[in-house]
Amino acid sequence: KNNSNLELTISDNKLKLEGQQQEILSQRRKMNEVENLIKRYRNDLHAVMQYITEPKPLKEAVKALYTKHVLTPPQGAQVDQDIQKEYNRQRDYLEKTVDSLKRKLSKDMDLHKTDS
Repeated sequence: KNNSNLELTISDNKLKLEGQQQEILSQRRKMNEVENLIKRYRNDLHAVMQYITEPKPLKEAVKALYTKHVLTPPQGAQVDQDIQKEYNRQRDYLEKTVDSLKRKLSKDMDLHKTDS
């Protein structure tokens, strides 16, 4: 009985060892894939950096970088759209306010010129 228990324990440990070795190999493959992905992204990012002083080509290069490397959009995409809408609404309001203030300033300047 004792030998059979020991043999069973040994075979069980061998199976566990094989499973862990397979898991280690799988994790190493995943790690290599991620490292390669990071290297490709880094190389592409360096290529984009050549346009750092030129806004329009930089924008296009960043868009291309995004479409190449982002496979699924972020989960908070709807929230981001709501934030963008609110930002645009506030920007429009501020632009209208600035235009209104500019018109008032020019009217006041005209009135001041006619008074002088």
